[in-house]
Amino acid sequence: MSLGQAALMGLLQGLTEFLPVSSSGHLVLMERVLGIDTPGITFLVVVHLGTLVAVLAAYHRELRGILVAFMGVERRPRGVLSGLWHDPGGRLGLLVLLGTLPTAVIALTFKPYFEALYDLPLAVGVMLLFTGFLLWSAHRAQKGERPAEEMRVGDALVVGFFQGLAIAPGVSRSAATIAAGLRRGLDRELAAGYSFLLSIPAITGAALLDLADLLASPGRTVFPPGVLLTGFVVSAVSGFLAIKFLLGVVKGGRIGYFAYYCWFLGLVVIIWQLLAT
Repeated sequence: MSLGQAALMGLLQGLTEFLPVSSSGHLVLMERVLGIDTPGITFLVVVHLGTLVAVLAAYHRELRGILVAFMGVERRPRGVLSGLWHDPGGRLGLLVLLGTLPTAVIALTFKPYFEALYDLPLAVGVMLLFTGFLLWSAHRAQKGERPAEEMRVGDALVVGFFQGLAIAPGVSRSAATIAAGLRRGLDRELAAGYSFLLSIPAITGAALLDLADLLASPGRTVFPPGVLLTGFVVSAVSGFLAIKFLLGVVKGGRIGYFAYYCWFLGLVVIIWQLLAT
């Protein structure tokens, strides 16, 4: 892999990880439809870590508040859970943990079925149409006004459930979670912010799974340090910019514009596959 290819793959990962267009769907289409080989597991681990750094940098203040709340909970007069729930940072941290639960359950239960879809570009096209529907639904939702202090357990579980659906290639994680948050009446900035924070355990889990596959693979590809560093830096920078861009789009009520892209790409893939059979 050349430095240019590493930069291109890092850019694709950084942008599609957070923009509501499905990173997994684009990866499948690159490999199955366009005939572009996917990078080795080592490279995937590195670019996943790059996108993780992006969201950590974008939401470092919120994460610091969560960390401070969890570290100081024993000094509060309330019980542990009650003390966390009544602290803004602790409440946000608990909501992220709660939202991760349904995602983990879906991943552990249905992962083999979702993985089978990676061999079916036609299914990816259909899932892209579904992503477009989610985005349009979010666009049509009335502007929510519920701030973080009014976010409930049920909101976290619903958003986490929709994040679990994004394990299927072609379903955008950010589109599903932001749409779910907006339909629950959350404030636009909160819906986007919670989606990005919820991506931290999801990206970490994906990186750990890739790492496990890497350690279990005796014939893994060895990449030059420059290639890995390029992929990492480009994915981190492009991911950070994608987060900031999408946050502005969501706050401006323009997330539905991405629906047209998903519908167009989904229809192109479906027609391509039907003509190829």
